Amino acid sequence: MHRLPSWISVLTFRSVSQCAVEGQKGTDLTSHLCVLCPSLPVFTSETLNQRMMYTARCYTSRLNHRPVGHQEHYQLYQGRHDAHRGHPHYHQQQFYYHQYYHTQHHYHGKKKTWNFIHEKMSYDTFFTMKRLIDRSRTVDEVLRWVTQNPGKISYNHYPIALQKIGQILQQGGTGSCLNGDSHYSQVSEQLDFQTLCNSIIKDCSKFDHFSIVNCLYAVAALGLPSDLQIVQVLEEECRNRFSHFNQKDISMVFSSVMKLHPSAQQHPLVDSCLSSLERNIEKEHHPQTLFLLLSYYKLKSQTLQSDTYTPEELVNNRKILRLVKHTLASVTNVRDHEMALLDEMLATCAREASNKSLELIFSSPLFHENRQEKFISSLAEELPKKVDSITPFTMALIAKYIARHRLRETKLLDAIAEFLVKKGEYLDSKVIQKLVFPFSRMSYRPSNETRFFEVLESVLELKAMNSPLASVNIIMSMFQLGHFPRAVLEHVFSTAFINNVMNSPYALIVRRYLSLLDTAVELEYRDYKGLRLEEHYKVMMFDHALTADEANRKYSYKGLVAEALRQLVGEHCYKQDEVLSPGYSTVYGCIHGQFCKLIFI
Repeated sequence: MHRLPSWISVLTFRSVSQCAVEGQKGTDLTSHLCVLCPSLPVFTSETLNQRMMYTARCYTSRLNHRPVGHQEHYQLYQGRHDAHRGHPHYHQQQFYYHQYYHTQHHYHGKKKTWNFIHEKMSYDTFFTMKRLIDRSRTVDEVLRWVTQNPGKISYNHYPIALQKIGQILQQGGTGSCLNGDSHYSQVSEQLDFQTLCNSIIKDCSKFDHFSIVNCLYAVAALGLPSDLQIVQVLEEECRNRFSHFNQKDISMVFSSVMKLHPSAQQHPLVDSCLSSLERNIEKEHHPQTLFLLLSYYKLKSQTLQSDTYTPEELVNNRKILRLVKHTLASVTNVRDHEMALLDEMLATCAREASNKSLELIFSSPLFHENRQEKFISSLAEELPKKVDSITPFTMALIAKYIARHRLRETKLLDAIAEFLVKKGEYLDSKVIQKLVFPFSRMSYRPSNETRFFEVLESVLELKAMNSPLASVNIIMSMFQLGHFPRAVLEHVFSTAFINNVMNSPYALIVRRYLSLLDTAVELEYRDYKGLRLEEHYKVMMFDHALTADEANRKYSYKGLVAEALRQLVGEHCYKQDEVLSPGYSTVYGCIHGQFCKLIFI
């Protein structure tokens, strides 16, 4: 069979597609093609019809399965309207198109199928109008396409038009246009917009669930007042259909109602959405909904606060703990105000956090990368009460986190020290080095320091050979705390220990640490007369001489002062009025002219 030239398919594209939709045989198309190009090779009518009908079916099939929001993806919901540095996942544009997320993720691979009010409306007509709306550059242009073509508009076009209006207003506005009220004020007086709203009010009973939910979401994003008729009609329709909504529909309705009624916690739709979302919270992965739920529980927690811990407060805090754990597991990138909300909610539910919950929280990459001062302050009060139920793995995660972020909580550090004293003989050296690290990093000697160092020395004498690198790290931490274990030094500088190190895969790094330890002994422990590291085992701590830029970047006085202030008052000065407990030996430098004065506290 001969192949039709591509330009012929283009010329007869719409006619062929229309015939395929209407089920025509295509006999007229053959004569039409012959008129267009009489010089073509002779095709039989059957061959030509087969080729052209095949092209039409492929085209209509492709149109029928195009995903929703194929042109542009954006979000109009104003819950995340504050400016913030971009994130690769859902912040590529300032607003993420919730309808696109809803379609792509809720239907589990099934494409959205469009239903039409007008039974004779072709897919070609529908997507042509959708494309014209998507390509509009002004609000007037969007409204003109919708209001002046009633025969070519279906109810599926209404949420598309409302969302496009919001996008245009967002892109064309300044910082003051970031709130929903200013959006509505710019279009409320336009006659065509009122016509669009009236059309939605009149026909909304005919809408499918998808269009109802997206229309409500769009009017919430535009900031329409909750007392407008269009809002009340859409909310009433949602209440009537609520039992038929799926998880993503409920998520979008909850987001919309919280935007429309920010202070109305007893709204009927809010109660219905909460009941459904709480039952299926593990299925909810949209960041907007998760943080809205956290905001709701925050308000509820504030209303439940009292002098005594009530059962209602206990139930609410358990719900918060469940939601926070799911949020940390589901969300990868957050904004600053969202991270602050997470910190506050974690602090609220710290009392209910069990060992398993703490393990999940501290294992979260999102939590590990961010400094949670309020939560750690609350945990410092609660952890000593439950230290016996905490596993070594969880305690090591906590120690690693507070060392990473230099969170100076003496009660928490003392609880870790007490844990180490009680269980030190049963712990592996690799776990012990993690438990000791925050003490050396923040120069804090615990309240039970005598027993603390005794346990460390006895563990090192028994287990130094098991993990040479961990043993050397523990000794370095003890040196930083001003404790010099003579017997342990004799052991790690012995020939047996050195030979064991040379045969391990960590030989080079352990030799570097041993070289550093030997230098520390020479500088800090002048009374030591025992074994030292032999010269032929010593290596340079750095592979090359440090350049001025590298030295200034890593070891500048500015860095020392910043580190000292961070230890003393916290990154956000949350400890600025606290008197330091005995045991601290923080050292920092103050630059005055050309002199550096060391102050010991």
